[in-house]
Amino acid sequence: MLYLILLLTILFAASCLIIAYHVNKNFTAGQKDYSSAPRKKFSVVIAARNEEKNIPALIGSLAEINYPAENYEVIIADDNSSDRTYSLASKLAEASSHIKILRIDGKELPGKKGVLWFGISKALNEYILITDADCIPERNWLNNYSSKFTEGFDFLFGIAPFIVDGSFINKISCFENMRSSLISFAAASMSIPYSASARNFGFRKSSFISLKGYFNIQETLSGDDDLLLREALKNKMKIGIVPFDGSRVYSFTKSNLTDYIKQRSRHTKTSFYYLPVHKILLS
Repeated sequence: MLYLILLLTILFAASCLIIAYHVNKNFTAGQKDYSSAPRKKFSVVIAARNEEKNIPALIGSLAEINYPAENYEVIIADDNSSDRTYSLASKLAEASSHIKILRIDGKELPGKKGVLWFGISKALNEYILITDADCIPERNWLNNYSSKFTEGFDFLFGIAPFIVDGSFINKISCFENMRSSLISFAAASMSIPYSASARNFGFRKSSFISLKGYFNIQETLSGDDDLLLREALKNKMKIGIVPFDGSRVYSFTKSNLTDYIKQRSRHTKTSFYYLPVHKILLS
């Protein structure tokens, strides 16, 4: 038993060193200068349902993005909200012609995937960014994604930290988010990406369509991010990370233990459908 404990301790220490090395390598590399490269044109797609409390902060942050308005559009797809999400978002977006509020008139897929598929189908641009209605992206979000897409990536994902409020559930959520982010960024650095946060996720529309969108990842209602990465990896697409300052997307944590457990259980269920190499890695 003692030898087993010693072996597990050594393996754990080695895995921590590997993770630290690969995360440090990417986060200290620095951003390349792409100032002379043409800016990519983006369509930011957001699924919203009963987000009346969060919509003002979202639209406010999107309106302050440091990027030419003619080079990006925002599509907020309202999934038949029962509150004032649609009317409030429509009013707040009146001053910004590049922000569109659409009400879904039918979904080809269930759940959030159906909402996102609807929004993506309306997108005018080749480069798609996904975030959630309760998120606040930093001002250089699009600039940094544009820089990384210049390197020829099909899929990219970035840092999605939680806003700290000091509550017990918030502390647990922040720690768990940090832990999973370290592992997922290290895995991506080793060319075996398995997970990304849909709060800070981007891809080429042509690459997404070639994978048949979300139609091949219907094992669970969740997994619009992780299972999509699974398909991209199976098809040998180029997947990377956006580690630069100014590209974070912040959001709030769940406020009670019940909602937190439900959220974690959805994520755990999605992991059942990871590739074998990823299950071994996580073990």
